Amino acid sequence: MLTENGIIQTVPASDGTAYQEYVLTRKGEGLFPIIVMYRQWGECNLYKSDENHSSLIYKHNRQPVGAIHLATENGAKLQKDDTTVKKIA
Repeated sequence: MLTENGIIQTVPASDGTAYQEYVLTRKGEGLFPIIVMYRQWGECNLYKSDENHSSLIYKHNRQPVGAIHLATENGAKLQKDDTTVKKIA
């Protein structure tokens, strides 16, 4: 379904093997912040404190990527109770 909707595509494996791997398309790259948020949520909530798991690392300094937070226009941390939905005509 993700490939049919142009979110991911298969490409030859980066290690040169006969396998293929999934990569985000340009359209799918717009979902990158959401994917990172889901990943970070999973790292905090789905592993035991002593359980090994992978971590998203910033390539340039080899440090873990900081937690993503939603923010208001002036940079204040946004909480769920700070929002409402408004229909735009």
